[in-house]
Amino acid sequence: MKVVVQKLEGGDRGVLQTLEKMRELALRDSYLFKRFRKVGCCCGLERIRKVWEYVRGLVSYRRDPVGKELVVAPVWFVKGKVKWGDCDDMSTLLASSLVGAGCKVRFVVIAWRRWEYTHVYVEVFVNDIGGWLPLDLTLEEWGQEKKEIIRRLEYGVN
Repeated sequence: MKVVVQKLEGGDRGVLQTLEKMRELALRDSYLFKRFRKVGCCCGLERIRKVWEYVRGLVSYRRDPVGKELVVAPVWFVKGKVKWGDCDDMSTLLASSLVGAGCKVRFVVIAWRRWEYTHVYVEVFVNDIGGWLPLDLTLEEWGQEKKEIIRRLEYGVN
C-alpha cells in the first residue's frame, strides 16, 4: 500500500485540500464499481441502495490517529487491505462507488455543534426524486443527516 504524506494548511483551507484529495481518489478508483451500472435504472433508489449496502459491508468506522488526517484510497477497501476508516475514508469510498455506478455525486462537509468543519458525507442526485439524497455511512439509516448543522459546504465530485 502506497502512503503519500502531504502537509495541510489549517482551518477551511485544509478542509478544501482534503476534499480535493478525496475527489481525486474517488474519481481515480471509480472504475472498480462499474458493475453497479447493471442494477436498476439510471441513478435510481434501487441502484443507490445496492451501492450503500455493498459499501457498508466493506468498511467500519474508526477515527484517524490523533493529530493525523488520513484519506484511504477506495481500492484498498475493495482489495481487503483496509477494513476501517473515518468519515472522509467512508465518503471517498461511497463517492467512488456511486460515480462508478453512473451517479452524480458531491461531498458535503459540515460544522455541527461548533464552528469548525468536522464531518463529511456524500449526497447523490436521485433521478427518481429529482433531488439530492444525503448518504452518511456513520449513521445507521441512509437518507439521513446529522442535526444541529451550523454551516455546510458542498464540493462537487463529478
